[in-house]
Amino acid sequence: MAGWPALGRGDLRLEPYEADKHYPLIAAWWQGHDNACLPVDCLPKTGAIAVSDNDGPVAASFCFLSNSAVAFLAFPICQPGLPARTALKALAIAINGAVAIARVSGAKMIWSTTENGVVDHVYTKVAGFKRSTPHTNYFLLLDPTICPDMLVGAEYERSTP
Repeated sequence: MAGWPALGRGDLRLEPYEADKHYPLIAAWWQGHDNACLPVDCLPKTGAIAVSDNDGPVAASFCFLSNSAVAFLAFPICQPGLPARTALKALAIAINGAVAIARVSGAKMIWSTTENGVVDHVYTKVAGFKRSTPHTNYFLLLDPTICPDMLVGAEYERSTP
Protein backbone atom coordinates (compact mmCIF):
# COMPACT_ATOMS: atom_id res chain seq x y z
CA MET A 1 0.00 0.00 0.00
CA ALA A 2 1.40 3.41 -0.96
CA GLY A 3 2.15 5.50 2.09
CA TRP A 4 2.28 2.49 4.43
CA PRO A 5 3.55 3.90 7.74
CA ALA A 6 6.57 2.75 9.71
CA LEU A 7 4.88 2.30 13.09
CA GLY A 8 7.28 -0.12 14.71
CA ARG A 9 7.69 -0.25 18.49
CA GLY A 10 10.54 -2.39 19.78
CA ASP A 11 10.35 -5.77 18.10
CA LEU A 12 6.89 -5.02 16.65
CA ARG A 13 6.30 -3.78 13.12
CA LEU A 14 3.32 -3.26 10.86
CA GLU A 15 2.33 -5.07 7.70
CA PRO A 16 -0.80 -5.00 5.52
CA TYR A 17 -3.47 -7.66 5.99
CA GLU A 18 -3.49 -10.43 3.40
CA ALA A 19 -6.50 -12.70 3.75
CA ASP A 20 -4.79 -15.84 2.42
CA LYS A 21 -1.89 -15.41 4.80
CA HIS A 22 -3.55 -13.93 7.92
CA TYR A 23 -7.23 -14.95 8.04
CA PRO A 24 -6.74 -18.51 9.39
CA LEU A 25 -4.62 -17.14 12.22
CA ILE A 26 -7.08 -14.33 13.02
CA ALA A 27 -9.98 -16.79 13.05
CA ALA A 28 -8.01 -18.95 15.51
CA TRP A 29 -7.42 -15.89 17.71
CA TRP A 30 -11.15 -15.19 17.83
CA GLN A 31 -11.80 -18.81 18.78
CA GLY A 32 -9.06 -18.53 21.40
CA HIS A 33 -11.00 -15.60 22.90
CA ASP A 34 -14.19 -17.75 22.91
CA ASN A 35 -15.78 -15.93 19.98
CA ALA A 36 -16.60 -16.76 16.39
CA CYS A 37 -14.83 -14.86 13.63
CA LEU A 38 -16.60 -13.26 10.71
CA PRO A 39 -16.28 -15.11 7.40
CA VAL A 40 -13.21 -14.12 5.39
CA ASP A 41 -15.31 -12.25 2.81
CA CYS A 42 -16.82 -10.02 5.52
CA LEU A 43 -13.46 -8.56 6.55
CA PRO A 44 -12.05 -5.76 4.39
CA LYS A 45 -8.78 -6.07 2.56
CA THR A 46 -7.77 -2.87 4.36
CA GLY A 47 -6.44 -4.29 7.59
CA ALA A 48 -3.28 -3.78 9.60
CA ILE A 49 -1.29 -6.55 11.23
CA ALA A 50 1.18 -6.05 14.10
CA VAL A 51 4.02 -8.50 13.66
CA SER A 52 6.63 -9.50 16.23
CA ASP A 53 10.13 -10.19 14.96
CA ASN A 54 10.18 -13.28 17.21
CA ASP A 55 6.58 -14.54 17.10
CA GLY A 56 5.08 -13.45 13.77
CA PRO A 57 1.62 -11.81 13.64
CA VAL A 58 0.29 -10.89 17.09
CA ALA A 59 -2.56 -8.38 16.53
CA ALA A 60 -4.88 -7.04 13.82
CA SER A 61 -7.31 -4.20 13.21
CA PHE A 62 -9.50 -3.49 10.21
CA CYS A 63 -10.48 -0.30 8.40
CA PHE A 64 -13.76 -0.40 6.49
CA LEU A 65 -13.78 2.32 3.84
CA SER A 66 -17.02 3.78 2.52
CA ASN A 67 -18.26 5.78 -0.45
CA SER A 68 -17.88 8.88 1.73
CA ALA A 69 -14.98 10.44 3.62
CA VAL A 70 -15.79 8.36 6.70
CA ALA A 71 -14.01 5.15 7.69
CA PHE A 72 -15.03 2.58 10.29
CA LEU A 73 -12.42 0.81 12.43
CA ALA A 74 -13.47 -2.59 13.68
CA PHE A 75 -12.51 -5.97 15.05
CA PRO A 76 -9.19 -5.27 16.74
CA ILE A 77 -7.88 -8.58 18.03
CA CYS A 78 -4.67 -9.95 19.46
CA GLN A 79 -3.18 -13.38 19.87
CA PRO A 80 -4.63 -15.06 22.99
CA GLY A 81 -2.24 -15.44 25.90
CA LEU A 82 0.01 -12.49 25.12
CA PRO A 83 1.41 -10.73 28.18
CA ALA A 84 -0.76 -7.66 28.90
CA ARG A 85 1.98 -5.18 28.03
CA THR A 86 2.74 -6.91 24.72
CA ALA A 87 -0.98 -7.09 23.85
CA LEU A 88 -1.36 -3.36 24.52
CA LYS A 89 1.63 -2.49 22.33
CA ALA A 90 0.53 -4.85 19.56
CA LEU A 91 -3.04 -3.51 19.54
CA ALA A 92 -1.69 0.05 19.47
CA ILE A 93 0.42 -0.77 16.39
CA ALA A 94 -2.49 -2.51 14.61
CA ILE A 95 -5.06 0.20 15.44
CA ASN A 96 -2.69 3.01 14.43
CA GLY A 97 -2.05 1.08 11.21
CA ALA A 98 -5.79 0.99 10.50
CA VAL A 99 -5.98 4.73 11.23
CA ALA A 100 -3.13 5.26 8.75
CA ILE A 101 -5.08 3.32 6.11
CA ALA A 102 -8.04 5.68 6.65
CA ARG A 103 -5.78 8.74 6.37
CA VAL A 104 -4.10 7.55 3.18
CA SER A 105 -7.52 6.72 1.72
CA GLY A 106 -8.77 10.28 2.27
CA ALA A 107 -11.07 9.75 5.25
CA LYS A 108 -11.94 12.91 7.15
CA MET A 109 -13.44 11.07 10.09
CA ILE A 110 -13.14 7.61 11.65
CA TRP A 111 -15.87 6.03 13.73
CA SER A 112 -15.56 2.94 15.90
CA THR A 113 -17.17 1.04 18.74
CA THR A 114 -15.84 -1.17 21.50
CA GLU A 115 -16.67 -2.47 24.94
CA ASN A 116 -13.13 -3.72 25.55
CA GLY A 117 -11.15 -1.75 28.15
CA VAL A 118 -7.78 -2.31 26.48
CA VAL A 119 -9.10 -1.13 23.10
CA ASP A 120 -10.74 1.86 24.87
CA HIS A 121 -7.32 2.74 26.32
CA VAL A 122 -5.62 2.49 22.92
CA TYR A 123 -8.35 4.52 21.21
CA THR A 124 -8.40 7.34 23.77
CA LYS A 125 -4.84 7.45 25.14
CA VAL A 126 -2.77 6.33 22.13
CA ALA A 127 -4.69 6.91 18.88
CA GLY A 128 -6.49 10.15 19.83
CA PHE A 129 -10.12 9.02 19.54
CA LYS A 130 -12.82 10.79 21.54
CA ARG A 131 -15.70 8.96 23.18
CA SER A 132 -19.03 10.11 21.78
CA THR A 133 -21.08 8.22 24.37
CA PRO A 134 -20.06 7.02 27.83
CA HIS A 135 -19.54 3.39 26.91
CA THR A 136 -19.02 2.23 23.36
CA ASN A 137 -18.82 4.84 20.56
CA TYR A 138 -15.66 6.65 19.48
CA PHE A 139 -14.65 9.04 16.74
CA LEU A 140 -11.43 10.52 15.40
CA LEU A 141 -11.57 13.64 13.25
CA LEU A 142 -8.82 13.74 10.63
CA ASP A 143 -10.06 17.04 9.19
CA PRO A 144 -9.77 19.91 11.70
CA THR A 145 -12.52 21.88 9.94
CA ILE A 146 -15.17 19.36 11.01
CA CYS A 147 -17.00 20.49 14.13
CA PRO A 148 -17.23 17.67 16.72
CA ASP A 149 -20.45 19.02 18.30
CA MET A 150 -22.79 16.71 16.37
CA LEU A 151 -20.71 13.67 17.29
CA VAL A 152 -21.08 13.97 21.07
CA GLY A 153 -24.46 13.67 22.75
CA ALA A 154 -25.30 16.81 24.75
CA GLU A 155 -26.13 14.79 27.86
CA TYR A 156 -22.77 13.02 27.70
CA GLU A 157 -20.86 16.23 27.07
CA ARG A 158 -22.44 17.83 30.16
CA SER A 159 -21.62 14.82 32.33
CA THR A 160 -17.92 14.59 31.52
CA PRO A 161 -15.44 16.56 33.65
